[in-house]
Amino acid sequence: MVERISNPSDVYSGDYSIKINSLIADNDSLFGLLSKQKLFDSNSGGIEYTRNVDTLNGYYKYVPQGNDSSFLWLEVKNNGVWEFFGRILPAAANWTYFELPFATSTMGTVDSLRMTFSSSTLGGFGSGSSLWLDELDFKVCDLPDDPGAITGLDSMCEGEPGVLYSIDPIAHTQSYVWTMPFGFFITSNPDSNAILVDVTVGSTGGDVVVSGAVYCGVGNDTSLTTVVNVTPAKPVISVNASQDSLVSSLSGSDYIWFHNGVQLAAQTQTVLGAQTGEYRVVVINNSCVSDTSDAFSFLALNVGESLSSRVQVFPIPAYDYLFIDTELQILQVKLMDMNGRLVQEVQGSIEKLNLQGLERGIYSLELIGADWNYVRKVAKQ
Repeated sequence: MVERISNPSDVYSGDYSIKINSLIADNDSLFGLLSKQKLFDSNSGGIEYTRNVDTLNGYYKYVPQGNDSSFLWLEVKNNGVWEFFGRILPAAANWTYFELPFATSTMGTVDSLRMTFSSSTLGGFGSGSSLWLDELDFKVCDLPDDPGAITGLDSMCEGEPGVLYSIDPIAHTQSYVWTMPFGFFITSNPDSNAILVDVTVGSTGGDVVVSGAVYCGVGNDTSLTTVVNVTPAKPVISVNASQDSLVSSLSGSDYIWFHNGVQLAAQTQTVLGAQTGEYRVVVINNSCVSDTSDAFSFLALNVGESLSSRVQVFPIPAYDYLFIDTELQILQVKLMDMNGRLVQEVQGSIEKLNLQGLERGIYSLELIGADWNYVRKVAKQ
């Protein structure tokens, strides 16, 4: 049975409320039902409805008998497909606010809606159970406001840890949705307006994107374009052809040279007029810093003297063997390809180097003595 109640004590606001009663009449259990449909007919009823997602809300009182309970049943339809939402309304002696969200992520905008209130359930029917309803309404979901600009690094080195990206809080937002470029991994607070990101080796950058989100959807986004710079490899130092200058194997935007542990003023790829001693170099490119090179021992020649006159390497090009003729004491021999990769190393003095099994191409030969280094390019046929 359904009644319109105007007693002020049973009205939450306004002039009247709805009261739904369950009772037994002539030995029949009569459910108190309020419904916008033909009961038990899956195709009947429904109110035209064109919003995306909402929440049904209002106020109720419920006085059950025995183990009875009331329920709310809501159905939404789009293109002939129904989705169902429901909840129990527990006992409440005083007016109590309730909500029933019906966010339907799979359907989008619905075209019709129907709802049913009952003062009893099949499993716990109690004669005399009463449900009052008032201020029924649909609370429209507000999507988050448009976001502001993202703050954070737009240029960085690969392997950079703990990069901070943040955005001012967005109004009407419950959480934040971040989308990262390849190789960017969020390490903290992924649902907040400030995150920390590790940038892995191999990433080239891209757009960092964020938007606000609520239960019914995601708002507009904003983005920050990023570039990830390659960190230079570990450089290798060699001697130029005239045996008076040192050269870094890698080019960069800046260089840091060390001589016997002391930083030099030179900031170029070549150190002219090198002096006897131990050299190291660091290569910098777009603020990305390489590892420090291995130590390179250099022997400065007297004026008019040249190692090339004291060391003979032949034949050039070589086939199976490369011969070395010198009266100087050789402590170590290194052969590297043009990428700086060590392909052969021999300790002690030798007269020939076995090239069998090596691919054809240009190689860098380095002979190392106690206080001298000799470097030259050789060809393998």
